[in-house]
Amino acid sequence: MHLNRFISFLTIFTLVVATLLNTTTNTYANSHLNGMVNDNNVNFRTGPGLTFKIIKKVNKGTKLTILQNNKDWIKATLDKGPTGWISKKYVTPLKATQNNTPKSVTPATDAKGVVNVNSLRLRKGPGTNYKIIDNLKKNTEVEVIGSNKDWQKVAVNKKTGYVKKEYITIKKQNVISTPVLVNKIGRVNATSLFIRKSPSTISNIVYTLTQNDKVNIVKQYNKDWYEVTFNEFKGYSSAKYIEVVKETTPNTTEPQKPAEQPPTESTPKFVPYMAKVSVNNLNIRDNGLGNGNVIGSLNSGAEIKVVNSENNWCQIEWNKLDKAFVACWYIEKIPVTSPNEEKFINILYESTNIRDVAGIEGNVLIVASINQKFKLIEEINNWYKIEIAHNQFGYVAGWLVSLDQAIDPVIQNPNVTSYVKDKKIVIDPGHGGSDSGAIGPNRTLEKSITINTAIILKQKLEQLGAKVIMTRNSDSYVSLKNRTLISNNEAADAFLSLHYDSASGNASGISTYYYNKSKDYNLSSLIQNELITKTGQRNRGVLFGNFQVIRDNKRPSSLLELGFISNTRDEILISTDGYQDNITSGIVDGLNKFFKK
Repeated sequence: MHLNRFISFLTIFTLVVATLLNTTTNTYANSHLNGMVNDNNVNFRTGPGLTFKIIKKVNKGTKLTILQNNKDWIKATLDKGPTGWISKKYVTPLKATQNNTPKSVTPATDAKGVVNVNSLRLRKGPGTNYKIIDNLKKNTEVEVIGSNKDWQKVAVNKKTGYVKKEYITIKKQNVISTPVLVNKIGRVNATSLFIRKSPSTISNIVYTLTQNDKVNIVKQYNKDWYEVTFNEFKGYSSAKYIEVVKETTPNTTEPQKPAEQPPTESTPKFVPYMAKVSVNNLNIRDNGLGNGNVIGSLNSGAEIKVVNSENNWCQIEWNKLDKAFVACWYIEKIPVTSPNEEKFINILYESTNIRDVAGIEGNVLIVASINQKFKLIEEINNWYKIEIAHNQFGYVAGWLVSLDQAIDPVIQNPNVTSYVKDKKIVIDPGHGGSDSGAIGPNRTLEKSITINTAIILKQKLEQLGAKVIMTRNSDSYVSLKNRTLISNNEAADAFLSLHYDSASGNASGISTYYYNKSKDYNLSSLIQNELITKTGQRNRGVLFGNFQVIRDNKRPSSLLELGFISNTRDEILISTDGYQDNITSGIVDGLNKFFKK
């Protein structure tokens, strides 16, 4: 009887202890590890894209801490491992319960502190049960980034953790004041400068500027921080690394209205003009300081009236609003011509098709010869309406002609003929579908730019009589093996794989890769030369590349890296219509020279 009671008691005691231990373990495990890998053999990379180096492969069940979350990729720290990037589809978020949530830690203003004991444990969470991640020696300086009743959250030695509040002596505390609106132009005076998400040295880095980059300074916090805009993007920078080159001090008193006088030469009156938008999704804001609210957007080709401009911000007429502004560097002034002034276009290539509608789907009316001249009627979406006979009209692609207002134009040096005519050319837009390729600082996807370039290139080549085959026509995934098979099975006269490069820092330029020197080098070299001629970009050379799409290809093949998507300035450049026109024209010219045998 006594034995049975003892066994019952022991069983209950064991269950209670086990439950408590299990609860404690789960509490501390889930309070920090808020994601789990849901598949085996998943790549953990150095950056958000398939072109970045693989750090290691992780398996199903691996826990991680999610640091940053975007459309396709997650930045995370592995449990007892490094920090890197993993495809979002392979991560299942872990939902923490209320009991699993650590004590709240309120954000602090920027503060410096120093350890005041011989050895201080830095822990993963605000409690003595959390894992120790470092031991700090006396007089070690830390940055205080949060606090609660008993604990300070600190950053030290590139680590973030928690220490007992009583063991940190605050040395300096910078209370971030209410921001003051300013209107200044600044220039970066450091080799590189981090632009952060908030005015704090421990805030996430949004992007990096280089020496002599100019920014709009729109707000100032004390003397330590600026809120700045750069290329339509906003962030915060340490004020000591930006030199003010132009300053307009706001007037706090209401100025007297001056008497109306005719403008003088020293104070010219702004003359409104018409302009065309050169990029897609151009933000319209409610002020010209760069920090205004977005109230609309415009797409490439839209025509707008500019009524004023200051500090690279243009005030426009839009939706009957008094205040609507766009960044001036994303619009192009439309030249004003006399209504009676006649314009002519000159045919640049032999056997150029003139069609009955503005598009390659139109029927061919006539085939024009090189140097032939036609009267220009109007421009329609990069196509020209021209007069081919008295009161008879046709359409020609804008990239196949030059515009000349002279009555008797003289063509200097167009290509002699269209050597790509009847050639079978496979265009391979890199990446696609689940494979986004490289991702730019402004979230531009390589797969989107490559398909855009491919479509323009296809249109130009087809206008010259080439037979063009695309490895993909939409945002779809195509394996590297299948891309190569298309080229081999079609017995292509040339295969071109289109890409945009990615690297750390501010790398820029264009490069072309070959695999088999006897088969590929001549094609690659001719295209590379024409690309540099057309764009003026840095020539990174014709290089050997062990890429499957050209390695396993039996046809003349090249892999083109047409610019750096990882460079903020180049990311904006490569998306413009002008750049896309130049690179596709360069490729066409290179192909023409290759087939001129």
